Amino acid sequence: MLIVRVKEEKKAIGIADSNLAELFAIRETFILFAATQWSWSHKLFIESDSTNVVKWVNSPSSIHWAMQRFINHIECLKNRIISWKVAHVSREVNHVADALAKEVAHKRGDLIEFL
Repeated sequence: MLIVRVKEEKKAIGIADSNLAELFAIRETFILFAATQWSWSHKLFIESDSTNVVKWVNSPSSIHWAMQRFINHIECLKNRIISWKVAHVSREVNHVADALAKEVAHKRGDLIEFL
């Protein structure tokens, strides 16, 4: 299993709430993974501290209409990946994500870490 954690520092997404920012990060992860040779040989596991976004990605019919186009894109990307899972992880217990977020806050550009 390949675990990819993506934390984005500065992407031009305009004015958005934290759910939309998290949805963008997950979409970026699907785009990146689907473009690799691993998409047909490895499982993708994504962790998020947003219960809303996890619910939307796992159950697309439950999303607000304004975000439907992003979920539609993720749905297309899911078909290019052999196996995937998006799970909720509490912010308080996810020390790795917290450390990555702090690291990104002090750097420029995107941080992509393969574990």
